[in-house]
Amino acid sequence: MKTVRIALFSILVSLVSALWAQEGVAYVSRLAAQATAQSVILTWKDAEGYAGAQYEVWRSDKEIVKDSLSKAKLLSTVKAGVEAFEDTTVTTPSFYLVLLKDNQGNRKGFYIPYRNKTTVAVKPDSTAQASTAKIKVGAVTYANPQVLIPFSAVPSDRKLVVFRRASAIRALADLKDATLLGNTTGAQTPYHDTPAPGLEFYYAILDAQAFADGRADAFQTENTTEFPAGFPLVAIPAEIKASSLDSTLRPGINLSTRALPLPRLQFGTEPESGVPLVPTAYEPIPSTVLPHEAEAALRRWSKATPSGQSLPPQIVLPEERSAVQEGAARYLVQIQKAYLEPKDWKGAVDALENVLKLSLDERTEARARFYLGESLANLKEYRKAFVEFLAARVSYPSETRPFLEALFNLLDSETD
Repeated sequence: MKTVRIALFSILVSLVSALWAQEGVAYVSRLAAQATAQSVILTWKDAEGYAGAQYEVWRSDKEIVKDSLSKAKLLSTVKAGVEAFEDTTVTTPSFYLVLLKDNQGNRKGFYIPYRNKTTVAVKPDSTAQASTAKIKVGAVTYANPQVLIPFSAVPSDRKLVVFRRASAIRALADLKDATLLGNTTGAQTPYHDTPAPGLEFYYAILDAQAFADGRADAFQTENTTEFPAGFPLVAIPAEIKASSLDSTLRPGINLSTRALPLPRLQFGTEPESGVPLVPTAYEPIPSTVLPHEAEAALRRWSKATPSGQSLPPQIVLPEERSAVQEGAARYLVQIQKAYLEPKDWKGAVDALENVLKLSLDERTEARARFYLGESLANLKEYRKAFVEFLAARVSYPSETRPFLEALFNLLDSETD
């Protein structure tokens, strides 16, 4: 008898394995129904191996089995990737079932408790706390000068908060130094942001109430963008653009675009009539060589005057000579190559001021202020440069000292 049981069990395992191999996992898993004050929210995990499939959501006042499907009500057909549905029409205790429909429109008839169907009736509960919205953030797209962050949220009318951060957002604690951009709802997707050029950001969208209450499920991995997004620096050289910016994610920039030159003026004729101008009687005095004593006196005078003051050579801090870092530190490496190396001081000032708008650690902020001071000094904005070097002095005392001494002398000469 025992041998017969073992043989029957082996046959049953073989049949189940064959069915599994034939159909794969053609049903959702982890189906859960959570009652809120005015609705029931269903969440599940999509079936693997069925990209592009759709999911039918069924409801009945009795537990749904194969023979009773015709008596159940089809509530909605949900696209793959949403993995949630809010039933706002339910009023009585109900059971739910989610069935997969493949690309050919074939419905997969599996009825598995705790996987794709519920076994306990549920209805709205006026005393229940509102559940955390299920939010799924998609890949960022571009609409110059804005980035668009698509997302889905169930329930769609729940108040949501949007965060932006220079580094990846992997946990709720990462939001402590993120920027709160504003509020939105699921009905207002996608969210529009206008970041400063040259900076890249990660985004997170959270249920506002759950975040305020500090619930454990307020942050989920699908609440955030996987990759950083932003517009490249307009003045970045082509070789830096190719090595530092992902062309498949970020929009391109036409680096060859420049303003048209001014028209060439004809100085030998009248501008309007074209009549030749009357020659002037002025005759330039031919140049002559200065006497040796006069030339020596001029050289001594130029060395003694305040105008002989000059700034120290350009400095690259140790961090920018090392490997590229994440977040704002990475921007400083790009700014070093795109602006500071070619001595585009005006472009460097604009880019560095954008970086300093972020939430930075003390060391990174000091580096940004050092480069900002260096750029301002070369633009002859000595007072502003002096202030920036003072702010960077604690972290970089030896590097800032020669700049502070030179700027002090230059400022002193301006007051004489």
